[in-house]
Amino acid sequence: QSPMLVDGKSALLIETWDRLNHIQPMRYIFILDEGRFLIVRSGLGQFSEIEPAFDAIVASLALQ
Repeated sequence: QSPMLVDGKSALLIETWDRLNHIQPMRYIFILDEGRFLIVRSGLGQFSEIEPAFDAIVASLALQ
């Protein structure tokens, strides 16, 4: 778990994977915006492959 800010809003980044064999890593960001939650979830894949697109999507968010 890593607390962070997304467009100035409180957010929490969670990385998870299959507990049995440690495959299928995924990332979730939970963003709290004035009492509402926005959840951004990565697709399945290795972090090295999905991280650039996931980070770009999160960086492009403009919450209003």
